[in-house]
Amino acid sequence: MAGIIQTSGLQGWLDTIFGTVWTYFVLGLFFAAVLAAVLIRSLQPGILSRRKNAEKQGLLHKGLSPGQETQLFETLQKEPAVSKTVLLAAAGLDCLPVTVPIRLALLSCRSKNSCLLIDLDTKRDAVWKAFGKPSSNGSSPVPAESGLENLSLVPAHYFDQTRQMNLAPLLRQVKNQYKLILLNAPYLDGHPDRKMIAASADYAVLFAKEDSQLRRLMHLCESQGCKVLGCYKLLKSSAEDHFPNRDAAAASATQTVFERTGQRQ
Repeated sequence: MAGIIQTSGLQGWLDTIFGTVWTYFVLGLFFAAVLAAVLIRSLQPGILSRRKNAEKQGLLHKGLSPGQETQLFETLQKEPAVSKTVLLAAAGLDCLPVTVPIRLALLSCRSKNSCLLIDLDTKRDAVWKAFGKPSSNGSSPVPAESGLENLSLVPAHYFDQTRQMNLAPLLRQVKNQYKLILLNAPYLDGHPDRKMIAASADYAVLFAKEDSQLRRLMHLCESQGCKVLGCYKLLKSSAEDHFPNRDAAAASATQTVFERTGQRQ
């Protein structure tokens, strides 16, 4: 009789425990945690492989000095396409100084290659200001003259007139007119039109400060059929970090134009 009572009490206790809402909630959390762990482990090799592949292929670099910009330009020149559209993509304004696309454009000028520099930095419009151009009401023709031979510009303020940065129509119009088209996208990582922008380029060079930022940018470009030519992980102590705001960025880039060409004094 006592054994029956004991068994009955145990059964009642089990029914009480497993019959509560909180029990099912805890069990649900447990299985969700297990599933999340399995997914993370399955995705981790792919995430790590992007960085390992970048290192293996010599794509990952630390910082970018003027000398390395020359090497980067030579790398762009080696690609077989007659006309190349190259995306300079970054995780933020502090990762890609505006002087980098300008220096590459000037190198293209000096090599007698026609170049079009398209600025997607609508927050600063620094490329336009760097070449001594006044503020525009948007009526100027696109592409616009830079004042230098073999170099044309599409200023960032041009895109203030459009709802989306759909570059396809513009690139179809100018593709055969230039040997090198540079897209300056210093905050592509969080840009709402990042997929359209990445899909518009043949090649990409990436700039970031964190591995996670590079991984996201690499995945974005690869998923849109854009070949990554190089990844630059900038040092936080870079001197270019002193030029984050709108006016200082333009001033720094303008000085670069003055220093790199004898056509402007």
